[in-house]
Amino acid sequence: MSVNAQKYRTLRRKHKHQILLNDYEIKALNRYCEEHNIFNKSKIIREALFSKVLKSFEDNYPTLFDEEELRRLEKRH
Repeated sequence: MSVNAQKYRTLRRKHKHQILLNDYEIKALNRYCEEHNIFNKSKIIREALFSKVLKSFEDNYPTLFDEEELRRLEKRH
């Protein structure tokens, strides 16, 4: 099996997750997609979700020091 085939198998989406939207949310999503010529709502939802998730990971990256220790070290410089 080629490297590309292995990568494709690894990245293939096979886990389904359903969400519920209220009337206001679905209207807003539909309007946004219509205005921006977006035909794949799954993609836009996935991109929005993971931009939030990755930002959270970035903001909460583990450090060697707790917040108080970091503030103390920053004051020294």
